[in-house]
Amino acid sequence: MNGIQAQAGNCPNCGHAIRPYNRFCMNCAYDLLQSASATAPTVAWQTQSAPLQLCHQCGAGLGAGAVFCGNCGASIAAKSGSRRFLFIGGISFIVLALAGAAVWFFFLRSAGLNISFAEKLLATVPDDQTDRGIRISFDGTRAAYIASSKDAPDKKFVVADGKSGKEYEEIRRLTFSLDGSQLGYIAKDEGKAALLVVNGKETKLDYDFDEIEELAFNPSGNAPTLLVRRDGKSFIVVNNKKRESQHDTIEGFAYTVDGRLLSFARNKETKAVVADDKVILEEKEIRFHGGQDGRTFALVGITKKGDEYAVVDGKKTDLYDRIKDIVFSADGSRVFVIARKNQKDYLIRDGKAEPLPKEWEDKDIAVVSYDGKTIAHTITEGGKTRVVVTDAKGNDKRGEPYERVSAIALSSDGSKVAYIAGDGEKSFVVAGEQKSEAFDEIYPLPFDRISFNSNGTKVAFAAIRKTESGKEIWWKVMDAR
Repeated sequence: MNGIQAQAGNCPNCGHAIRPYNRFCMNCAYDLLQSASATAPTVAWQTQSAPLQLCHQCGAGLGAGAVFCGNCGASIAAKSGSRRFLFIGGISFIVLALAGAAVWFFFLRSAGLNISFAEKLLATVPDDQTDRGIRISFDGTRAAYIASSKDAPDKKFVVADGKSGKEYEEIRRLTFSLDGSQLGYIAKDEGKAALLVVNGKETKLDYDFDEIEELAFNPSGNAPTLLVRRDGKSFIVVNNKKRESQHDTIEGFAYTVDGRLLSFARNKETKAVVADDKVILEEKEIRFHGGQDGRTFALVGITKKGDEYAVVDGKKTDLYDRIKDIVFSADGSRVFVIARKNQKDYLIRDGKAEPLPKEWEDKDIAVVSYDGKTIAHTITEGGKTRVVVTDAKGNDKRGEPYERVSAIALSSDGSKVAYIAGDGEKSFVVAGEQKSEAFDEIYPLPFDRISFNSNGTKVAFAAIRKTESGKEIWWKVMDAR
């Protein structure tokens, strides 16, 4: 288990609550392996070192190597019938499991969000500051971080767009609204009481600082929403008003694009997805799988008998022995379910099941092209990892081998692949046949993968470059040829 323990606690870097089995802090992405007091077993992690394979749910690296696969999650969204689900929360991740007691939260972008493809220096952290928990807006136009002065490390303040805010005793849950217009966080000034700070305006909360698990905004940005844990129970608070629940535990929440609140609940024997006050799915276990476009998601229900089924566009598949995987088209508009029944594997798309192409068997598929004819996956050879693009006839196009690979994406037509790679201490982006300059850190945030533009000619990502004057936070754009 790489020395990671199944225990909870607080992140030694930012103080955020650590969930059992998290490899990374979900608030600031701190590598918990660096701390002997805050560690948890690896399930499918990305860090910034060592060879890895891809998470077959989200295209992120497994084991050590890339930037976040903590509960695998960022970009969790769903489309149920004509309704799109928008999962909003702490940081970018993709695969959510309601099987444990861990509370999880995830950012993602909505169907209508316009990602910037204009390169920009978002911020510079000066040498006399220590940064904690860098946040980048969904569209890539703004950056913020929690800072402390090296001369006064006990005081925390938020720096947004280069401007410093008020000092507090402690700050957590730094969060942008979907459109980037609202920036909120939870602060503690004196004593235990918590303050909600949105764009510099303070609101005193009825809860202690350490009771607040998460903060997120609704899609319009006018309803700050909290997950609070008090006296062994958890509940949701919207605009400082508590929402009652009939379930034992609320493990997370989400918003649909039209503003409906979803909650993810756990009772002693079952897990449930609740839309407002109506249970829309309840089973022994429920798993969530989100597309790399941040717009699409599918559910997996596991019955008491152990049979499994997928829910895509609000429709259930037949029962199978196992839902092996759910992958998404490059643009996220199509969902592909890989299922097993009676020792045979099936590919389910558009509600129809057909035998899985033999050329795709036993591959950890990261992403599928829109037409379902091309996949991207990885292979490991001699301790290094290659990204491989394979068509339905088994023709492979192999990339160069690297020590680490993560955040794989395909262009909308499936003709180009992009990902984060690295050797040694530096990382870079590979897009088509091009390779970016090397950076100290690269974040496929806030979407947990590299973002292509609509015609597949450019990609965008966030990167950190350390200079003599400080740490530069960039939104980078490069050609994909």
